[in-house]
Amino acid sequence: MRALDKHLTIVSEAEKSALYGLPDWDDFPRAEYFALTAEELALAQQRDGLPGKITCILQIGYFKAKQAFFSFRLADIPGEDIAFVMGCR
Repeated sequence: MRALDKHLTIVSEAEKSALYGLPDWDDFPRAEYFALTAEELALAQQRDGLPGKITCILQIGYFKAKQAFFSFRLADIPGEDIAFVMGCR
């Protein structure tokens, strides 16, 4: 907390990001969370277009990791996650 700040800071920006932001992981957790069951794969395949399928798979993996859904644009997603989902790793 800064000396002149009149508001109490309980959680830092880094802690907020860790709690509420998209997962930040390397290849091991990425492989674990983006491993789809047959039902999850069928759900993703029902989406229209490649961006819809990718978004669905990302939401599934991120939900497994954080038990939360996220609002995002594909442009805001780490390239490593998209490449992994597309099998381009």
